[in-house]
Amino acid sequence: MASLKSTGPIVAVLGTGIIGGHMAARLAEAGLVTRLWNRTAAKAEAVRGGLRTESRSKCSVHGCPEEAVEGADVVLTALSDGPATESVLLGAAGTAALPIRRGAAVVCVSSIAPGEATRVRDGLAALGVALLDAPVSGGEQGARDGALAIMAGCDTEAVPGPVSEVLAHLGRTTVVGAVGAGSLAKLLNQAIVAAQATAVAEAFRVARASGMDVDAVPAALRGGFADSAVLQQHWPRMARGDYRPGGPAKHLLKDLANLERHASEAACGMPVVAAARRRVAELVGATASVPSGSAGEMGASLLDGGGEEAGSAAGGGDRVRGGDLDISALALL
Repeated sequence: MASLKSTGPIVAVLGTGIIGGHMAARLAEAGLVTRLWNRTAAKAEAVRGGLRTESRSKCSVHGCPEEAVEGADVVLTALSDGPATESVLLGAAGTAALPIRRGAAVVCVSSIAPGEATRVRDGLAALGVALLDAPVSGGEQGARDGALAIMAGCDTEAVPGPVSEVLAHLGRTTVVGAVGAGSLAKLLNQAIVAAQATAVAEAFRVARASGMDVDAVPAALRGGFADSAVLQQHWPRMARGDYRPGGPAKHLLKDLANLERHASEAACGMPVVAAARRRVAELVGATASVPSGSAGEMGASLLDGGGEEAGSAAGGGDRVRGGDLDISALALL
């Protein structure tokens, strides 16, 4: 492939799922040379294929992460969890496994444990590569709009210039401490989201069972103390039966488990979060039936809590794992 001239930092994006894919698209549309890798190559190809023609020439898809990071100024990782992040960046030996150039920076936007972030930082240090753990909140819509809340852990006084330029296309960045602090901030964010989502789901079920006009409730509560992005985004999804994942419930459960371990080490009890985690775990362990031919997970209903393999369900529907549904599906419990 011919060399591409960049109008800014060259960015490698490792992981082009729901969030990473929208991030990569925004960076390419902003004119940055963007090098993509994803374990399922078709997802990376779909990101590139969805770009405008002039932006597509700035974007390339690579068969392995080693190729994707070649010459990159910033490596952005949007992988599923901490173990996946450590495996790709550090390999089995726990030392830098990718040929990232000295002086470049890695930005981890995945939700990982604080200890995982510091291990990655230490492993990259031998290459002269800095790490920012910069997980995000705002979901798929925020990633698409470049309106994410970015919680950054950074060991320097200021975010390096190339990284700052990249993150400016993705949302609003706040440095909350040294490496590891960004990951903890995201876990705290997830705790609040889980508690709110659990309460919203329970309130929704009571409203529906009582015969209220459930479509009117978000507007009625807007601006009051109960108002929140969780209420305004997830209540209408519950009313529509739209459980297509902006963020799968299984990822939230992973974050809550990481936070509870961290809180235990800090001798801090989190009884409300523990109760919310149990409800999310109940959803993740369930099996849902989706009407055949429906759009994504529209109109799903829970069959049981057995966590059965996906396949054909009774009644002509398809079975999906509860963990693959959006947290709006808490309303089904």
